[in-house]
Amino acid sequence: MSGVPIKSSISADQTRVDFLDLSHWGRAVMKDIDYFEVGDQTVFPIYGTSGGLSAAFIFYFDTGFQVFSDSPRSGAYIDGLARPIGY
Repeated sequence: MSGVPIKSSISADQTRVDFLDLSHWGRAVMKDIDYFEVGDQTVFPIYGTSGGLSAAFIFYFDTGFQVFSDSPRSGAYIDGLARPIGY
């Protein structure tokens, strides 16, 4: 599309095209990624459908951040495009 790099996705909306200038995007981190911790415990048991303990354990990652654009007008979108027949 006129030299603009294209990134496609199987789950993309076929009636919409987004133009993103990612050089103006950033991320504000409030909490660095780490294991979710309760007390000193980071690994938790898994319970089966009967309510009994399963033979497995689980852990979670925990983080906090916001994504922002310092130039909202540098992006655009085209909406309401006709979807090609057969797709």
